[in-house]
Amino acid sequence: MPAKSTDLAHHFILTALAYAKHLLLCIFILFVDLTKAFDGVIRELCMGFPQHIPDTYEAKHEYLLSMCMTKAAADWILDYLHAHGCAFQQMHVPEKLSGLIVALHSRTWFQVDGTTSYAYTRTGGRQGCMLGGMVFNCCYALALLQIVSRLREAGIVTRAKYNNVSYLSPDAEEIGETEVLDVEFVDDIGIVLFASNAKVLMKSIDILLDVLVDVFQKHQMKINLKCGKTEGMLQLRGQGTCEIWRGFQAEHGPHIPVRRAATSLHLVSVYKHLGCEAEVNGSNMKYVKGRASKGMAAYGPISTRIFGNRNLSDPLKQSFQASLVSSRQFLNAHVRCLRPGEQTVLNNVYMRVVRRIADAVGFDGEQVSDKKVRRASGTISADCLLLQNRLKYMARLERAKCAPLKAMSSLRNQQASLCYHGPGKQFPI
Repeated sequence: MPAKSTDLAHHFILTALAYAKHLLLCIFILFVDLTKAFDGVIRELCMGFPQHIPDTYEAKHEYLLSMCMTKAAADWILDYLHAHGCAFQQMHVPEKLSGLIVALHSRTWFQVDGTTSYAYTRTGGRQGCMLGGMVFNCCYALALLQIVSRLREAGIVTRAKYNNVSYLSPDAEEIGETEVLDVEFVDDIGIVLFASNAKVLMKSIDILLDVLVDVFQKHQMKINLKCGKTEGMLQLRGQGTCEIWRGFQAEHGPHIPVRRAATSLHLVSVYKHLGCEAEVNGSNMKYVKGRASKGMAAYGPISTRIFGNRNLSDPLKQSFQASLVSSRQFLNAHVRCLRPGEQTVLNNVYMRVVRRIADAVGFDGEQVSDKKVRRASGTISADCLLLQNRLKYMARLERAKCAPLKAMSSLRNQQASLCYHGPGKQFPI
């Protein structure tokens, strides 16, 4: 995801749900979690084979088989490297630099202090090595590019029109199309499928799951299909919806079979994506309750020692509030359309901290309005804080140049538009 931020990735998922609701489309969102992905990626796909391996097909094939790899997977990796080269070669990394990086990973080993035995590491990024993240990213990117390519060939990738002017330009003309498929943040990936009816979407889901399992198996990455890990959100609309849903029901909740993996995918109505709950029905109540709980958990232990300490200045206390409480409480709140009741949940925690700083908690029976407390302490309201964060985010969103997000969020017609809902106002995304 451009700009390396969780709010952009989370905004993509929320906007996809709003996009489907706006156009009355069926939508499926798959959140993928891999098992020990960092330690299991095949380095050879990133940098080629170690220096001590002879440059022959037989030697390379034997080396891959010695890594507990199936013959089919070893054959595929060798065929891929022969046809396309490793990631470094595709990125035109200088040969000498590539050789230095390969040397750092050839016959690497570790030993526990006080023992005489040692172990070799032949897969994954080296723990503690600054190049470890790069090795993982290269291998992960190759797998994702292959997934996108195969889904594009299958014809299940949605294309949306977009303009290249500004989110703030309601009359901007459409200038092109872009693919709307997935969003990644490090190793967290969300894949989105749209369809005009339920039957078409179910066929697309079968293709997606088959491609996903096949590609990750070839790259020696294992999808964690346990509940709470890799899960899906499904919203069906139109004819045949009830019949399809009845076929998903199981003892432990609705599931979709994953035939290639001989297991099933758990369907949920709420998923915690990058620390924030996303609900398939578009509600924010679980999110605000979770954020309020996080804020109280940060505020409670230090409410008296920090915020009630008369030896500390109010500006210092407000700084602690912003860094320790509000940063958790309002995490990614600026990418959501919060209703008045949902804003109230967040405001209650926010004002509790403000009142403690201003020494106006009301334990003595004196009732002072929130507005008077804020004016006396020189603190802005929670609504104002959200609006400030949205304006800052808007500037980042313009610089990010994320065409899929822009295409979905700039959708407009005569009936409605996707927008932020502030107190008494609407702010277009």
